[in-house]
Amino acid sequence: MAHKTTCISYGRSLRRFPHWSDGKLTQTINQNGLNSGRATFKALIGFGLLCVCAVQLPGWADSRAIQSIDSIRDTVAEFLQASIPVSTTSTSQTHTDSTVSVGKLDPRLTLDRCQIPLKAFLPAGSRLYGKTTVGVRCGGHKPWTVYVPANIVSLGKYLIAKRSLQRGQILHLEDVEYAQQDTSILPRNHTTEADDVVGMELKHQLSPGRTVTANMLTRPDTIKKGQQVTIYSRSGGLLVSSVGIAMANGAEGARVKVKNPSSRRIIEGIVRADGNVDTGR
Repeated sequence: MAHKTTCISYGRSLRRFPHWSDGKLTQTINQNGLNSGRATFKALIGFGLLCVCAVQLPGWADSRAIQSIDSIRDTVAEFLQASIPVSTTSTSQTHTDSTVSVGKLDPRLTLDRCQIPLKAFLPAGSRLYGKTTVGVRCGGHKPWTVYVPANIVSLGKYLIAKRSLQRGQILHLEDVEYAQQDTSILPRNHTTEADDVVGMELKHQLSPGRTVTANMLTRPDTIKKGQQVTIYSRSGGLLVSSVGIAMANGAEGARVKVKNPSSRRIIEGIVRADGNVDTGR
C-alpha cells in the first residue's frame, strides 16, 4: 500500500553527534530492529533530538466534501434572473432591463456539499427590486440553509413632464416624454403608458422633468352643474330619451343626479363619453 512519510527533526545540532550524522542514524535504527529502535528513540529524547515521522495513508486525510461558494452564488443569480418580471406593453416603450448583483459570502463558510440540486427562495419580507435577500436551501441528507444578499437594478421607462404644466390642464401627448431610471427608487404609482395620461386633467402644477404619477391625474368633467343633458332610459325594450339638467359636475363613468324639468323628478345616472346620462333602466 502506497504511503507518504514526512520527517521533521527537532533538537540540538547533529554536529555534536558525528557518529549519527550523514545518514548513520537511520542506518543504525534499521539494522538494530524495532527494540533497538525504541532504545535509540529514548536516547534521542535524552540528548534533545527528536525525529517525528508522519505517515499519511490513503483515507486518513479529511475527505469531507464542501459546497463551493460560487455554486451558491450562481444559484441565487439564476433564481433572480428567472423571477424578475419582464415588462411588456403595447407600445414596447416601457421595457425593463434588470441587472442582478449577488453579494459576497464569508470564504470561511463550510457547508456539506448538497447531494441534490440547490433550491433558492425569497424569504418573507424580501423583494424583487433594490437591495434584497435570497435564501438557498439544501434538502439532502444533511440539510442546511444560507441567506445571500443581492441587489437588483431595474432600469425602466416612465413618463415625466416635458414642460411646465398647470393645474386643471388637460394633458396631450406633447406634454409628456419618457425617461429612464432605476424603478426601485421611483414612486410606486408612476405612469408608464401615454394612453393612461393623455386626456387626463392635472390636479396640481408640474415642473419640467417631474414624474407623472397616477394620483396627480383625474378624469376631466364631461358635464357641468346646470348643463342641459339628454337622459337615456329603457322601458319595455325601448330606448327612451328625455331632457334633464345636471345637478353636479361629472366625469365619464361618474354617477350624477339629473333633474327632469317637466316632471321635476330627480334621477341618477352614469355620465357617458358624449356628455349625456344613461340611467341603465
